[in-house]
Amino acid sequence: MAIILKKVKVKRMVYSFNTTFTFVNQYITDCINVASSNAMYASPNIDAAFYTKGTNTATAMETAQSKYTSAPLSANLSKMKNTKKAAIVWLHNFSDKVELIANDDENRDTRNEAATNIAAAFLTAQKLANASKGKPKTPEISTTNIGSGKVDVEILNNADYNPTLTMFVIIEKSAKAKLTLNNGQLSIEMENISHVIFKVASEKGKYTHLKDLKRGVEYEIYAYAQNGKNKLSDLSNASVTWG
Repeated sequence: MAIILKKVKVKRMVYSFNTTFTFVNQYITDCINVASSNAMYASPNIDAAFYTKGTNTATAMETAQSKYTSAPLSANLSKMKNTKKAAIVWLHNFSDKVELIANDDENRDTRNEAATNIAAAFLTAQKLANASKGKPKTPEISTTNIGSGKVDVEILNNADYNPTLTMFVIIEKSAKAKLTLNNGQLSIEMENISHVIFKVASEKGKYTHLKDLKRGVEYEIYAYAQNGKNKLSDLSNASVTWG
């Protein structure tokens, strides 16, 4: 008797729950670039017109953001929100298509292979089993000041970076701080008084948004990843940015 494998699904909260506008815009672009160049998901398996619609949606987001930046009116803010909603709808439709192809008997013999197929479209598969995660990789980060005391932090690691949590430490450069992460305990020694911020991001979110930094003040931003209670990465190198 043939074994019927349970369908592996896409973890849709990655792009639809508590995500920044910048993240969703970049995510839809990454999905299109990665999947459309993969034979499994390229046209005609997923129609070229569908990818074009996604590209147009991403462009509309960028246009709406630019208009709001130049004219921060409530109408322009609403347009931004609407373009983000349209992008998430496209991503849901994209996930439907990817799930169908990834779980096709011709493309996988095991559920692990189906999960690998999903990752090949820049999506994240739902957890297959309660397997223990090992020590996560050390985050590689870059930072971009977006004005008004706000900064976007981007994780540069590849798709295999998938910790349970990523912790960020934001500290003024003038503090001349020395950070040490040892056995899960973070120690901060400062020569000068400083404004310090901590933020925790769930899963592998590629972008994290920081706010309420002091304008015109230079900050050092660090990150480390965690799986479970005891498995932590090393501390990242500092990324320097202005508040």
